[in-house]
Amino acid sequence: MIDMGKWTEIRNDYVDELNYNEGNVTMSIDAWKSNDDNAEGISIAEIKLTFDTSVPIIEISYKDNDAKKDEYAQEMILEGIELLKENYISVWYIYYLKEEWKMMVKNLEDVIKILNNQQKQINDLKNIVVTLEYDNVELWKRLNQDKR
Repeated sequence: MIDMGKWTEIRNDYVDELNYNEGNVTMSIDAWKSNDDNAEGISIAEIKLTFDTSVPIIEISYKDNDAKKDEYAQEMILEGIELLKENYISVWYIYYLKEEWKMMVKNLEDVIKILNNQQKQINDLKNIVVTLEYDNVELWKRLNQDKR
């Protein structure tokens, strides 16, 4: 069983999604020193998840230094990290993979356009060669007719 230490209750159920579209969310770790429902809690730590890069980054900032060593606080922080991973990183990863896939498809479409253009140029060159061969055969026929 975990020693409750300095706080009687610690929660990790508030996530600020205000900057979600910019690639970050912040979870507040809030604590209460009494079981009194009217007591005001304090924020003892924040977990910030940044996922606007190719690798998600989790940062913990402590607002109360006792939370660094408090077993109960650490358990709730670790649980908070897991909640962020489950609820945000997996969603971000799917989004990131979709964006990567879109970019690969776009690149593939560009390559196909280039190959189609090259194929057209090859066909044009083949037509030129066929025309030249035909012209050479016609010229050879004329030359040979003139010799008769």
